[in-house]
Amino acid sequence: MSEISTLQEAAKILNRHGLANAAELCTRLVGRLAVDQALGGATEPEPAPGKRLTRITP
Repeated sequence: MSEISTLQEAAKILNRHGLANAAELCTRLVGRLAVDQALGGATEPEPAPGKRLTRITP
């Protein structure tokens, strides 16, 4: 089970038990993880064609 699936299931369980605030936090984490996966971990835009990009790595 992926991290996103696990958090989605956790949010459902928390909602069933009346813990809406915790469920909302799980839902936000799902969104952040989904964006991170979609971007492949990148946090900066891709360079324009013909332009060189130097990434700053931590």
